[in-house]
Amino acid sequence: MNLYNNTIINYRFNKIKTAIVLFFFFLLLTNHLHAQERIIFSHLSIQDGLSNRNVLSVFQDHYGFMWFGTNDGLNRYDGKNITVYKNDPLDPNSLSNNVVFSMYEGKDGGLWICTVNGLNLYNRDSENFEVFKLKPEAANDMTSNIVMMVTEDSKGNLYAATLMAGIQKLDRNAGNFIPVVRDTTDQSGIDLVMSLFLDQNDDLWYFHTDTGGRVQELKYYKTDSGELKSFHLPYIEPNSAIGDVRGIGVSCGLKDKAENIWLGTADGHLLNFNREKGFFNKIEIDKGHVLISITEGDSANFWIATFGNGLIKYNYKTGEKIQYNYDIADDYSISHDYLLSIYKDRAGIIWIGTAVGIDRFDPYKTPFRTYEHNENDQNSLSNNQVLSIIESSEDPDLLLIGTLDGLNILNQKDGTIKRFTKSALGDDENYSIRDILSAGKGKYWIATLGSGLEIFDTKSSDFKTVLTEPEISHTVRDIVRSEEGILWLGTTNGLVRYDAVKKGIRKFFHLDTSYTREVFEELTKLRNSGQEFGAIENVGNLADTILNVRIKTQTKALVVVTGENVMTHNFRNTKLFDYGWIENEQGEKVWEIDKENTMHAGGALKNRIVVDVVDLKPGNYSLRYISDDSHSTANWNAVPPNDEKHWGIQLYYVTEDEEKIFRGNLLKKDFSDSPPSNNISALYLDSKGLLWIGSTGSGFSIYDLQKDRFTLYRNGPYDKNSLIDNRVAAFYEDSNGLMWIATQGGLNSFD
Repeated sequence: MNLYNNTIINYRFNKIKTAIVLFFFFLLLTNHLHAQERIIFSHLSIQDGLSNRNVLSVFQDHYGFMWFGTNDGLNRYDGKNITVYKNDPLDPNSLSNNVVFSMYEGKDGGLWICTVNGLNLYNRDSENFEVFKLKPEAANDMTSNIVMMVTEDSKGNLYAATLMAGIQKLDRNAGNFIPVVRDTTDQSGIDLVMSLFLDQNDDLWYFHTDTGGRVQELKYYKTDSGELKSFHLPYIEPNSAIGDVRGIGVSCGLKDKAENIWLGTADGHLLNFNREKGFFNKIEIDKGHVLISITEGDSANFWIATFGNGLIKYNYKTGEKIQYNYDIADDYSISHDYLLSIYKDRAGIIWIGTAVGIDRFDPYKTPFRTYEHNENDQNSLSNNQVLSIIESSEDPDLLLIGTLDGLNILNQKDGTIKRFTKSALGDDENYSIRDILSAGKGKYWIATLGSGLEIFDTKSSDFKTVLTEPEISHTVRDIVRSEEGILWLGTTNGLVRYDAVKKGIRKFFHLDTSYTREVFEELTKLRNSGQEFGAIENVGNLADTILNVRIKTQTKALVVVTGENVMTHNFRNTKLFDYGWIENEQGEKVWEIDKENTMHAGGALKNRIVVDVVDLKPGNYSLRYISDDSHSTANWNAVPPNDEKHWGIQLYYVTEDEEKIFRGNLLKKDFSDSPPSNNISALYLDSKGLLWIGSTGSGFSIYDLQKDRFTLYRNGPYDKNSLIDNRVAAFYEDSNGLMWIATQGGLNSFD
């Protein structure tokens, strides 16, 4: 809690003399000190939806939302949008006051808001507030209901630091406060408690201000016995910059992860309290400037917000200090030198409440030069999702950048960006560019996610469609060149070889899909000849279907089940969602799916088909089929199978010759001599002229261009030396000729 976050009180209630000081006279400093290391600050302001420029407090709840307490309203930020909560005099369940000092989340997830006029508990379901007043009978006398901050002990007791009433404990059931510590002899009645902490023993540590607005002592209160101890502060120089507040000392406080207590002072010092000896170590940080708020970083670093001199990083082990000040010439500097609050979220990002809004930065990031989309600036990227990048073959200062919405050319010398988007070309659709490859003479091959293969001429700024549906998939993810004029395209519908000179196309499909189509052709013959004698088909969501069939003589039956069998990408486990089986009249299963031996049924990879032959004795049988709440007939949430109608289970009479067709010719093809899948994720041509083909979930293949032969590699369920994961993202060949395969489950090398 820092004292100067609360100085707005003096502005609104001049009858309180010197307990809280007004110094929101925020002026830009004319003398800017430049940081010794680069930090990229991003900013939020009233133009982004903040209710007020002056951000007094920052907090992150367990859902990840950021909350900003301002001089005029509470703000919730979801990373994109800001929602503002304000007091409505006609609504008793609105925020009790618009001046928000601090926020706190209890162990039960309740979010508490401390304001000038009471404590508020936020109701997430109804998005309103339950209000607790220190003195409900004095509802209009807001000075009697000022709550600075709250904290909670291990038993769930909530303690409040107040302006006029010392430390109070909230009785949730009764809806009122119970005095815990009152410590004032001042006729004004001021009993200001700030920077309230609970230690590991649930005892209270706090800083107390009494007569004259002076923070005189650090105090320790044992909650079990009521014992109260005081520790006097060392002398602190008066600071004329904050007004006529004689002897005012502590401006903020922090209990670090090691339970050490640190105080920031109005004259620019840190006081480190030695509990064993009961005295303070005084460390000069920024003499003459108020240390307004402190948060703990890592590696013995504190981030200290000052009132008038920017941000300071201080390492208490080495004594190193680094200053960060506002720079009018740098859009990525801190936005103001008058800071009001500072906070570190769970990801380690530092949020700073300033006189003009919110600043934030990630201390773990290195100082990158950032290029991003700005809808009000044509000299910015067309989209922030960058999918590909290549250096110009004509000018090394130019970079061609493919984004989710068009091509950008960045001039590294002057930082200018030229955009080439569908909207700029008179088309409203987005223009996603996944890969770029030089075609020579200022032209570039463009792999798009929606328009197939195109070629771009930098001299004329023209795009020309070369290949798209129905010739190839309109989604092309990768391009490589094996020799002059020969391109290899990785698409969402197989591998494509394109001869750019002769304009010839050769397509390579995964054989799993090809022979499944043959299976369906043979099944169609059986249906047309009337050999189907039991069928559950066109199954929708949440089905549990039973079909009874009677077998009069010993019968050889072909059983076909089409359903949803989601496999993990390392094929170590599978999970059935939509599937069928056969029961006898005793309810015993006589046939069920071998879930690890299914075939792809076309469409999405999770569409699976099982074709098997079963011998059935005379008797009564039940076909059973169940489905879950998604991905079924008329409710597909992904690409449906080749044969949508027969989603279910069917039985067919078959002869011995027909059985041989299925068992031999159709179900035992070598699908390893094909691309790993029709959904190609990555291509790479190595130094030996071998083409490496990665897939989104079926491993990878190596294609020998000379022998016209594919070799498939996948994760083996019991082979520790196989591919670690079947979701392949990229390939790379190092200087020793060793291949590296990047997957979503780890990294493999391949020798």
